[in-house]
Amino acid sequence: MKRITPHFILLICCLCSFQFSIAQKGSLRFYDTYFQNQLAGWTKTIRRFKLSAFKKTGVLAFEKIDYADGSSMKDFYSIYKPALTFSNDSAQFIDIYSYWLVLERKESKIISHGGEPEQAATLFDLSTKKWTRIFFCGYAERIQEVIWTTNTTFIMVGVSEENDSTNHPIIYIGNTITKSFDVFTSDDQGCYQYKYGYDSPKLLSLKIHEE
Repeated sequence: MKRITPHFILLICCLCSFQFSIAQKGSLRFYDTYFQNQLAGWTKTIRRFKLSAFKKTGVLAFEKIDYADGSSMKDFYSIYKPALTFSNDSAQFIDIYSYWLVLERKESKIISHGGEPEQAATLFDLSTKKWTRIFFCGYAERIQEVIWTTNTTFIMVGVSEENDSTNHPIIYIGNTITKSFDVFTSDDQGCYQYKYGYDSPKLLSLKIHEE
């Protein structure tokens, strides 16, 4: 078996650093495999979706606002856990539903009591029990799906309603180390979400009943 040399390790680190640098400078091409696989259901709802058409349009800092007491999660998990998105090492999760969906468990059913027009994304650290709101958007924008790519990096995708009443896709690359999002939008005005929209399988797994 070949011995792994320090030079080989350095080369791998340089390649990873190069890829990260390219992504930071405005390219999403190193995330292509995620859009072809985990996010394929979402991309199929977007007309003329082409990852190369998305350009970095800004950087958004995490809000870092205390969200809720994370010392006891039993009741919360009994309702929302199937819809949470855990990091690869299961040390953190992102929740994009509990802020705007008011749900209650009644015996074996999850009942909806309506919701808020705004939406928030929250980050929970299982080791520190710290629960933080990291993102907020108004009624004209909706985060529809989230996946982790590493233990510290994740992708949030959604749509933003434009003046022509069409919903245009928007991509956020989140990083829990820098505590920020790189924001990407398409420069193709003909790229928008079909009217039937997108429902995440995680959300559908809750099997929500109306009150």
